[in-house]
Amino acid sequence: MRSQLQALNLAERSGLLARIDTLAPPLRARVDRAMANVQHARRDAIEPALAALRHSAGTDAIARIDRALARLYGESTVGPTHPLQQPSLLFVPGLPDQAWFERTQFPFLATLEAATDTIREELLGILADENDLDAYVDMPDTAPAAVMWKGLNRSPAWSAYHLYRHGERVDAHCARCPKTAALLESLPLMRIPGHAPEILFSVLKPHTHIPPHTGVINGRLTVHLPLIVPENCGALCAGDEQRPWRIGECLVFDDSFVHEAWNDSEQTRVVLILDAWNPHLSSAEREALATAIAELGFFNRRYGTEPHTI
Repeated sequence: MRSQLQALNLAERSGLLARIDTLAPPLRARVDRAMANVQHARRDAIEPALAALRHSAGTDAIARIDRALARLYGESTVGPTHPLQQPSLLFVPGLPDQAWFERTQFPFLATLEAATDTIREELLGILADENDLDAYVDMPDTAPAAVMWKGLNRSPAWSAYHLYRHGERVDAHCARCPKTAALLESLPLMRIPGHAPEILFSVLKPHTHIPPHTGVINGRLTVHLPLIVPENCGALCAGDEQRPWRIGECLVFDDSFVHEAWNDSEQTRVVLILDAWNPHLSSAEREALATAIAELGFFNRRYGTEPHTI
C-alpha cells in the first residue's frame, strides 16, 4: 500500500493524474488498480472509527457524510452541481450550494468583531518585524499547481503569521498575541486534530492579486476579520459575487467555491483568517466529518505521504 499511495502522490504532483484519459491502456489499467486499492484501504481505515457514532446517532443522522465518503472510496461519482464549486477532497451533498454566508448566522462572531481593536494592536507589533512572516504559498516548483501560483510562490507579496497551523497551536506566535489567542480558544471553531483550525494573519501587499482557486471541502467555511483595509483596496470574490473588506465586519464564505482576492491600493491589507463549521451540518455530521478527516490524516501519515489539509 505504501508504494502504491506514494506512486499515486508522485503521479498527482507531476500532473500525470490530470492527464489520465491520455494514458496508454496498460498504464491506465495499472493506475486504476492502484487507485482502487488505495480507495478500499481508505475505507478500511475510516469506517471502523465511525462505527460507534453510527451506532449512537443512527445511520440516517450521518447519511450525507456517508455519501461524501462513498465518493472518496470510489463508490460514487456524485459531486457538486454548481459549476463554480470544486472541492478537491470531500463534497458533502445536500448542503446549500451558496458561496457566501451572512455573519449574523454565527453569533460568536460578534465577540470576535468586538475585539477588533485589541487584535489589531497585537498585530501591529508583529508587523513591526516582517521577518517573522512566512510566504503564504510555499510549494515545490514541480507541483501541479506551481504554474498557477508562480507569481506568489515563496513571495513576500502574500504572507502569513500562523497562530494555529494544521490544528496545532503555534505557542511562540500565540505568546506574542496573548489576548487574541485567549479569545480564539473560547470560540466554537472547526477543530480537527492535525487539520483544523487554520488561524492566521493574512498579509497582502499593494497591487497583489490572489488568483482564482478552491479549497478542499464544503463542510468548512472561511472567516475573514478585516483588521487593516486601505482605501480603494479591492475585494474578495467567491463564486460570482464580490464583497469588499470593512474593518471589524467579518466575511464568511465557502472556499470550495472558486475564489480570489486583490489589493489594488498603495498600502498593505491584513485580515485574520479562521475556520468555522458550515452551519447546515448537524452535530452528528460534524463529528462524523471530523472523525473521517482525522482518520484520513492518520492513514496518509502511516504510509509516509503528506496528509490532506483542510
